[in-house]
Amino acid sequence: MRPMKRLPVLAVLFASLSFAGEPSGWKFKAGEKGKPAILLIHGLAASRKHWTSPAETWSIKNGHYKHWKEPKKQSGKSKLPKVKGDVRSIVLSAVDKHADEDGSFWKYLVSQGYTVATWNQIPCMDSEDQPSQKCLNSDVFDAAYPTAKEALAYLATQTTEDLALVAHSRGGLIGRKLLKESNEALPPVARVKWLITLHTPHHGSSMATKGNEVEKAFKSPLKGVDLDFVPKLFRDAVKKLVPDAGDKLAKTIDVVVVLTGLTGARELDANGKLYKDLEAGEKKRDGVKYFTFGGTSPRLAKVWARQYSDAGFEWKTSPKELLDFPGDLKVPFDEMKKGGDLLVTNDSAKFGFAEKHFTNKLNHAEVLWNKKVQKKVVSLLVVEPPQADEPEAEAGEGDAEDDADDDTAAD
Repeated sequence: MRPMKRLPVLAVLFASLSFAGEPSGWKFKAGEKGKPAILLIHGLAASRKHWTSPAETWSIKNGHYKHWKEPKKQSGKSKLPKVKGDVRSIVLSAVDKHADEDGSFWKYLVSQGYTVATWNQIPCMDSEDQPSQKCLNSDVFDAAYPTAKEALAYLATQTTEDLALVAHSRGGLIGRKLLKESNEALPPVARVKWLITLHTPHHGSSMATKGNEVEKAFKSPLKGVDLDFVPKLFRDAVKKLVPDAGDKLAKTIDVVVVLTGLTGARELDANGKLYKDLEAGEKKRDGVKYFTFGGTSPRLAKVWARQYSDAGFEWKTSPKELLDFPGDLKVPFDEMKKGGDLLVTNDSAKFGFAEKHFTNKLNHAEVLWNKKVQKKVVSLLVVEPPQADEPEAEAGEGDAEDDADDDTAAD
């Protein structure tokens, strides 16, 4: 009879051992004793690099711009006078260098003494170049989720600390499902004390059902640029400057079009099977603190003209905004209007179990390297987080040159 009494214990042991292997792309850094261990869960069509070095990922390397910052004014001398209204160049917003490894969530959490881990849900996504269509469409929830169970179980073997799940985008849905697991099926889940989601579509995204319309909305965005401010004499010459900025913007547009057309994106229909299954029997887990973050800036980049402002031998140029992308395109999607982050609305990023929701003025990608969001997340990993409301975080945080003066506001 004694062996029969041990069966439940053995079952738990075997359940734990079945996830004992190191997950694909596993990255781990041990931290200080007494601080929780953080499992970073990336989103759809992403990889561990979205946490460790966003600018090196295929989906962000052509889409991280200082869209909030005007190009610098220029001046100089010339033997020939310049005519007021002439355009020297047409440029896209400068690249935001904070999206590199130094500005990453990973580096910040490690610098604060936390034990941190992450992994690749779909190994072929870990690429600087756009993955194949087969790889992209293989990233569906049912393929990604089992790897999260493995990652959580493996992290539990590397530390004895409490565990925190910090998730971006679809990763937040994965975190919610992990918390539905029983302690018997996935013992480490009993050690999870926090779930923090960043721009997660808790209530779906219209991109799931309207993805095919995105390409139509973004088709030839620079065709509508108004050049009436340029003297007729120079207008044809200025039009020849547009394609260079347009080519760079096209790479950004291509990424958005690809993301919204994926099989995994279509699963994010609020009325679809994924949400029905996730919500069925879902209860707030005792002992777990839930927090959510959402963005209200869909802006990706701006197109500027450097226009001569003075005639004479001492010339100057001043920036003139030509296009705010995608805002000026009047797209029909709530996610791409103010109140959305390009892919998810701020309202969808809210979750009923959350103790607090924090709103920021960031797009879907920028939240991954915004310093004030990183600081806010760390402040929540304590027994009693601060309760005071604060200003919203905006793009440019951490860039001394931009003199950002904002933070994250709690709802």
